[in-house]
Amino acid sequence: NGYSLVKSLERMKKDRFLTNSLILFCGSFLVGAVNYFYQFLMARMLTVSAYGELQSLLAIFSVIAVLTGTISTVLVKYTADFKAKDKPNKIYSLFLLLTKKTSAAAIIFFVIFVILSGHIAGFLNLDSVFPLIILGATFLFSFLSSINSGIIFGWQKFKELSVISIISAFLKIVFAVLLVKLGFGINGAVGAVILAALIGYLISFYPIRFLFVLKKEEVQVKEILRYSFPVFFTLLFTALLFNIDVILVKHFFPAQTAGEYGAL
Repeated sequence: NGYSLVKSLERMKKDRFLTNSLILFCGSFLVGAVNYFYQFLMARMLTVSAYGELQSLLAIFSVIAVLTGTISTVLVKYTADFKAKDKPNKIYSLFLLLTKKTSAAAIIFFVIFVILSGHIAGFLNLDSVFPLIILGATFLFSFLSSINSGIIFGWQKFKELSVISIISAFLKIVFAVLLVKLGFGINGAVGAVILAALIGYLISFYPIRFLFVLKKEEVQVKEILRYSFPVFFTLLFTALLFNIDVILVKHFFPAQTAGEYGAL
């Protein structure tokens, strides 16, 4: 009856595990639905060959984003660990250390990516290197964003993380539609990714503002690095499993066929 349902909902609200799980599920589901809608719109607004290019670029992004996924996963683990031990200063130190190191690594990675963009464009049979350069710029923000999101997740701020992810996903659609309609084509579709990533990164500072009143405390970097390697390779092979086919199809097949495959 209605009374039993109300009592069950009240018990669920008091159960943090169930509540957080529901928040994560709903947030992830909505983000996935919005990202799919982005794919649907781009498939309708771009030519078939241009959509094939977009799919191959997003596949490359997914594979290289294994690096950001590793950073985020490691930070989730150690943030939760330090929080449980009531050592928030170590989280702040880890934030500062990784932000500094990751910023330098992201810039170096971007430069290397730009240098190799001609070869990558040739392998993917792209008409221009500009979409690749735009894609490379995305990593400048996504690398840093992975640090903030990892801390937010590890601190169990699931509602805030879900809201940021949803906002970024919606903004990607808004920017993509606007830029493609303005005539930027594939460059606009990829550029929307970097704009959404930038805004999502800036917003992500709000949930972790509590860090900036803390003091630094020494952390064991070697232990963190040892944990990072198996995480990296696990994520890498998973990403390759789901994305390598799109990259190979773009290399071996005509643009029209690659676009149709990407749509499927």
